Amino acid sequence: MARWWLPPRAALKNLRATLGILTDARSMTRIRFLRAADRIGLIVQLQAPITAEGVAGALNVTDVGLLRELLDVGVAMGELRLRGGRYSLRGSRIRALASDSGEALRGFTGEVAEYHSDVYRDLPALLRGKERGYYLDDYDELVARSSLLLEPFVARFVRSVVKARPTHSVLEIGCGTGIYVRHLAEACPQLRVVGIDMSERVTALATANFDAWGLADRCTALHADIRQADTANLGGRYDVITLHNNVYYFSSAERGDLFADLRRRLTRGGRLVLTSYFAGKTLAAAQFDLVLRSTAGCSPLPERTELRDALHNAGYRRVVFHRLLATDPLFGVIADVP
Repeated sequence: MARWWLPPRAALKNLRATLGILTDARSMTRIRFLRAADRIGLIVQLQAPITAEGVAGALNVTDVGLLRELLDVGVAMGELRLRGGRYSLRGSRIRALASDSGEALRGFTGEVAEYHSDVYRDLPALLRGKERGYYLDDYDELVARSSLLLEPFVARFVRSVVKARPTHSVLEIGCGTGIYVRHLAEACPQLRVVGIDMSERVTALATANFDAWGLADRCTALHADIRQADTANLGGRYDVITLHNNVYYFSSAERGDLFADLRRRLTRGGRLVLTSYFAGKTLAAAQFDLVLRSTAGCSPLPERTELRDALHNAGYRRVVFHRLLATDPLFGVIADVP
């Protein structure tokens, strides 16, 4: 009489966890595949059906066998289609990355696959006192693109701020790709904006974007650090100064001096406007905080009370928090100058 083979009791006890980890591994493989497809150029080449040899020729790939294995990984997970020896895009994720609005998703996929992976790889050494990683030296542009995922929430907020009262001049600290400068400029046709960023590569990207968007006559991107003396030549006072998703690039000890300096750069009745994730218990906030604490030059996510106190101590009269995302501690903050 045949008997069914049963795994050891200990294995049965962990069966649910094992299946869960296998599912998680599949998700990790998908993220890594999407990032590789973006970096290699597969996403562009697979817009229309093409053979592996055709892809290899277009991308100057010499190991066609290895390329075919990569393509077959995409087929196995449902991101690619294979018909008649030709590969093309199939899955919703890879098609979203290929779309005109897919830049943020491509950036976020890269940030998770590379930057966050580097942090977790280095954690054992970091926990034992190794110097924090200078990850932003490699991933600054990737992070700038990834941050565009928050654009729908932040853009609505910044547009409402400049429409609430007459605004003619804005200084943006950490302008990134320039996307929020674009929203400001489109909301107020008379507005002139100066954006600065510590990354030379990101500044060049913003400059190119301003030109492509037809805003070069009103919007300027400069490579500068607001903490350095050479920013004294940024011009006169501004109606609004903005900081989007970058307050954690300044230590808690620096923020008091930063906010006081920015207050002096504002006109009477001007406003400091910032958006940021804040400390919280959601997975996104906890993960973000871990990455920040592991990265040289970054500080932990701020507490709301801590930031409010720093702004009041720097001389701002009224500080109001606006929740921008229902599921996570993302807030827009407006601080008024007397």
